[in-house]
Amino acid sequence: MMELIEELGLLGYLQKYPVNPITIVGCMIIIGIVVLIINAKIKKKNAEKQKPAGAATVILQKRNVQNNTYAENVRVHSINGKPAPWFFYKLAAAVYFLPGQNTVEIYAEWARREAGKVKMYRTEPVRLTMTVSADKIYALHYHIDSQEYLLTEGDRFEDNTFDKNLKQYVWLTQK
Repeated sequence: MMELIEELGLLGYLQKYPVNPITIVGCMIIIGIVVLIINAKIKKKNAEKQKPAGAATVILQKRNVQNNTYAENVRVHSINGKPAPWFFYKLAAAVYFLPGQNTVEIYAEWARREAGKVKMYRTEPVRLTMTVSADKIYALHYHIDSQEYLLTEGDRFEDNTFDKNLKQYVWLTQK
């Protein structure tokens, strides 16, 4: 390694300006963030290449951290029997659904702090039939207390008025 450093002419520079461990950690964090951004863009580009004509975008990740009545993540295992590749849509996980009826195998995951420890929860996978319109955006939620899935139209953030406005939506039950 020292031979490579000498060959590149960096030995004099390193002797004059020693490398600080904080600088190394900072550089590694920056490199990690850049890699994550590039990965997200590649995932979205690949998902857009595979997007069927007129497909609806379904957002799977909870947006409001303070709202603990909904699971943080809804995971789509398969859509119409095929694996569901996900991508990032405005920093949230999303998948494409074909217009019309879709048979979806899904489960939800969330964490709760209990007695000073974080406990992870996961539901059993279920199959549900969901109907979506072409070229629309939906959000898929899991309500923890009622143990029901909810498909809402639009890219809404869960807030204090979110629960009050749910009367217009149809709850998808596991039964």
